Amino acid sequence: MWWVQIPKNDKKKNQLLSLLKNTTACYLRDFDAVEEIKPYVKKCEFFMDTSYFAYDWDEVFVSEEKKIEKPYVVVNLNKNAEKFFDEFVQDIKSYSQKGYRIYYVPVAKGNNVYYQDLQYSQRLEKELWENVDFALLDWESDFDNFTKVLKWAEKVFSSRLHLYLIASFLGCDTKVYPYQRKILKMQKVIDKLL
Repeated sequence: MWWVQIPKNDKKKNQLLSLLKNTTACYLRDFDAVEEIKPYVKKCEFFMDTSYFAYDWDEVFVSEEKKIEKPYVVVNLNKNAEKFFDEFVQDIKSYSQKGYRIYYVPVAKGNNVYYQDLQYSQRLEKELWENVDFALLDWESDFDNFTKVLKWAEKVFSSRLHLYLIASFLGCDTKVYPYQRKILKMQKVIDKLL
C-alpha cells in the first residue's frame, strides 16, 4: 500500500516482478501506478494516501471561523527540491513585499542533510528583506493548531508531499514544487478527487 513504478533497470525490474509474483493485492495511491502494476497483480486498486484518513478534516472546517489579523502564506522547501530555490524565493518575495507574514514549516527535522528543512528557512530569511515578518510554524507540538493556521493561509508553497496533501485536503490554494514523479502523480489524484 504505497506507490510503485516499474524500474527501467533490468535487474531491478526482475526483482520487482519476482516480488509481485507472490503479491496477492496492491492498494496504490496513484492512478498511474495502478495501471502499471495491474498486469502483474490480479487485485490492484486505487486507495487514497493514508494521510487522508489520519485526521478528521471536517472537524477543522467547523472548528473556527476565519480570524486573521494579518494575511500570511505557509511555505516549505527541502533538499530534494533545491533546484527550485530561486523560483521559490521569487514566489515568496511577491508576498513578503506586500507585507504578508511568512510561516515556514520545517516538515523534516532529522540529522541527515536531506531531512533538515530548517536550513531552507534560514536561507529564505537571508534572501528576503530585513524587516520581513517571518515565523516558524511547527506541526509536531500541536497539530490541531497547525491545521487551523494552515487552512486560512492565502497560499501554501511546498516541496514536501505530505504538506501539499494536507493543504489540499483543507482546500488551500497550493503550489507544489515537483522534485519527484510521485508529487506529479499525486497532483493528478488531488485534481480528480477533491
